[in-house]
Amino acid sequence: MPDVVLVCDTSMLIDLERAGLADVILPVGHHRWVVPDLLYGGELAAWRGADWLRRGLEVIELSPEEMAAAQRHFQAARGLSLADCAGLSLALHRQWILLTGDASLRKLAADNRVGCEGLLWLVESAHHSGADLVLIEQGVRRLLAHPRCRLASVEVEIVLRILLGT
Repeated sequence: MPDVVLVCDTSMLIDLERAGLADVILPVGHHRWVVPDLLYGGELAAWRGADWLRRGLEVIELSPEEMAAAQRHFQAARGLSLADCAGLSLALHRQWILLTGDASLRKLAADNRVGCEGLLWLVESAHHSGADLVLIEQGVRRLLAHPRCRLASVEVEIVLRILLGT
């Protein structure tokens, strides 16, 4: 897992909580979890932001150059928020991995050659870094059962079979 995981999508954190995996996955295999200040101030602060800060999430302020790049992406991209574009700019300029489930942001990241991953990558990486496999499986299955789960169950089952060696 990379040294920095840049969370650019509040839904990723929501899914970790729904799965009961926040305290299982965050402590393993990485050095820092970060979120752009625009995302924190715009969404996360009002949604359990203090809990995430206690868990070790860091809020990162963009440099003037990074903010200018974020604004250019925002003006050019349809359907993305300025917070999304701020995350892309941070990942691009600092060479961090972008963690999101947003298809539009993932495409823009790919177009700009920014490494971008989702929740299943995070689960696999946590397992390879020593997180408890039983807790991971239980959490992922709990998330799959949630009515607002956006993960494709076929993909989830493939990942679980690989992790479980079945």
